[in-house]
Amino acid sequence: MDAEFNKWLELVSKPSQVLFVEDDVHFVEMVTRIAAQYNCEIEQVGTVPDAVLQIVHRSFDLIILDSKLPGVNGLELLKHIHRLQIEVPVVLLSGYITTEMILDAQRLGLVAFIAKPVDDVIEQLDKIFRVLGIRARSPKK
Repeated sequence: MDAEFNKWLELVSKPSQVLFVEDDVHFVEMVTRIAAQYNCEIEQVGTVPDAVLQIVHRSFDLIILDSKLPGVNGLELLKHIHRLQIEVPVVLLSGYITTEMILDAQRLGLVAFIAKPVDDVIEQLDKIFRVLGIRARSPKK
């Protein structure tokens, strides 16, 4: 029984793995600072090919994805994730929103959409992290 409990304890105390696909350095820095408050590890990449490599070789608890990336847009990556049948929640960031884009993304498994520029990015990510069970770090004593 102790072995099962220890296995469970290890699982729930493990940091959540977040893939952040974004090429805007300033936005990456802001989200990374926010994510530092949570029990998560951020892997940041700036292109779709780099994101695909990470997704194929690692397991993530959440993907935060910019819709506009160099070369291929974020929706194409979302379609690729869907084709690979990878079950992972995806949050889409975009400065350009259309109803068609939102509907397409929802059909592909999008769990949240955040419009850029994001004045309340802290509040938005906090809500998303709480819904997905990404725990805030314990305050340091």
